[in-house]
Amino acid sequence: MSRNGLPLAAAAVLLLLFFACGNQQCIVLFDGHSLEAWRGFHRPDFPSAGWTVQNGALKTIVGGEHVDLITKDTYRNFELELEWKVAPGGNSGIFYRVNEEAEAVWQSAPEMQVLDDQRHPDGRDPRTSAGALYGLIAPHNKRLLPAGAYNRAKVVVQGTRVEHWLNGRQVLTYDLASDSLRQLISRSKFRDYPWFALARRGHIALQHHGEEVWYRRIRVRRLSDELNVPPEGFVALFNGRDLNGWKGLVGNPLTRAQMSADELARAQAAADDSMRAHWQVVDGVLVFDGKGSHLCTARDYEDFQLLVDWKIERNGDSGIYLRGSPQVQIWDAAKHPEGSGGLYNNQVHPNKPLMCADRPVGQWNTFDITMIRDRVTVLLNGVLVVDNVVMENYWDRSQAIFPTGQIELQSHGSPLYFRNIFIREIPRPEQGRPLFNGTDLSGWVGATDRYYVRNGAIVCPKGIYANLYTAEEFADFVLRFEFRLTPGANNGLAIRAPLEGDAAYVGMELQILDDTFPAYAEIKPYQCHGSIYGVAPAQRGHLRPAGEWNVQEVIAQGRRITVVLNGTTILDVDLDQVSAMGTADGRDHPGLRRDRGHIGFLGHDAHVEFRSIWIKEL
Repeated sequence: MSRNGLPLAAAAVLLLLFFACGNQQCIVLFDGHSLEAWRGFHRPDFPSAGWTVQNGALKTIVGGEHVDLITKDTYRNFELELEWKVAPGGNSGIFYRVNEEAEAVWQSAPEMQVLDDQRHPDGRDPRTSAGALYGLIAPHNKRLLPAGAYNRAKVVVQGTRVEHWLNGRQVLTYDLASDSLRQLISRSKFRDYPWFALARRGHIALQHHGEEVWYRRIRVRRLSDELNVPPEGFVALFNGRDLNGWKGLVGNPLTRAQMSADELARAQAAADDSMRAHWQVVDGVLVFDGKGSHLCTARDYEDFQLLVDWKIERNGDSGIYLRGSPQVQIWDAAKHPEGSGGLYNNQVHPNKPLMCADRPVGQWNTFDITMIRDRVTVLLNGVLVVDNVVMENYWDRSQAIFPTGQIELQSHGSPLYFRNIFIREIPRPEQGRPLFNGTDLSGWVGATDRYYVRNGAIVCPKGIYANLYTAEEFADFVLRFEFRLTPGANNGLAIRAPLEGDAAYVGMELQILDDTFPAYAEIKPYQCHGSIYGVAPAQRGHLRPAGEWNVQEVIAQGRRITVVLNGTTILDVDLDQVSAMGTADGRDHPGLRRDRGHIGFLGHDAHVEFRSIWIKEL
């Protein structure tokens, strides 16, 4: 036995893992014993009916439950090292940047193939052999040890660049954002899975393919820019260096509203002094010493999606205040078995989480919190724990939650740790109203049997040419919505359209198109994204990459149509002027003369998603 009580063999393994990472911080995902870093895909627990520990290795149970393992944490830029072996004819895979929107791991993420090339049929095709980017890119300069022997694998992911290493040799490299990869995907089975290889952060996964496979010495190193770097569409509330953008707590929303400007300024100065005394930044982490009060954002927020990593110690207690009101609960699940994430102060609406998804004390947890109007949805470590629940106003239960307010990291007398705090503001048109409730297609007509709702978004699936329209008609309005494209996706936004006929002509179609896709390099200007199709071209170059959410605003006021994409005006035209000498495509567009009609999404055989759809009538 070693001095710390570990068997000498286990201590030697841990020492080896430490030195393998050099001076960089290495995270041991599997030390030969503990399973705490892993859970099953689409489930909060470890699938013990499908996996076991044998001689210091993670091993599949043949005949057991076929559930892939994923890390509880997610990773953006990293270097993963492990050893694997397979039984004769064995097959498995190492996946990275996995998300759980798909039904299976392989439908969402790239795979480094794990295989007995000599005996398994996949070994006959280099693109599905060991070390390959499965089904897409073959490895080169490969040295593979036979079934029953451990092979050393390494995957390096930095931005969009990926490297596969096998037994000390780099066997392939590729770019996730390259046109060449997109073309390979378009000719593969992965073309039917809209979000394949698009995530920029995700889990690491090990595949259970039914055969015997062993994994050991699994460690990962986050690369230098991993912490506190926001995903696309988010901004960082915490920069990882200092308390810029934060302030100390003064009273509550009601007491602050009663203070004069001078009183508030004096109180804020004292609160900021206390903040600096008890909240510090240590190695890119916000650390609270257990004394003092809450840490608050310097500005207020309305509707938003908030991502935050948090960690507590034994008996720890904290929470996230939304719009200055308590709270999304954080506490020690060993003491409170219902777990964290519930809206603790609710009295009328649910106040407990749907299930316990906490990781053990001392490990990092991740909240994904969405607040729209008075409703809150919370995912904890990827598990839904609060589902669109009304958050009550703790400070004045006679009224609804405040429409705007600061976000607070609650102090409750125990040490706390926070990092990776990111926010995405969700536009809310002033005095507007939602056209989509986030749960079903109430208020919509047309192809309601072919479009569907998933994860708070309207989905237009691949394979349909069908339209979905609002039941209401609109004349002048401001419309705001978010949309997400798959590579090469084509759709359209109908405005002032009737329910019958080709909306591009009998109404107006504002093009929704991944016009960065190579196949669209030579399209007509009036076909690019945001254009009034066939009539007026929009400015290109402001779409976010496929797989990321875009925010678009359309203003229809009389004869003027304006389109703002991700904060940039890409179209601003007078309908009479752009059609005075005929339309750009030379065709008749009687819909240009309509002054009201339905709003709709126009399916063109591509997977596209829409969410946060709001309208303000002018």
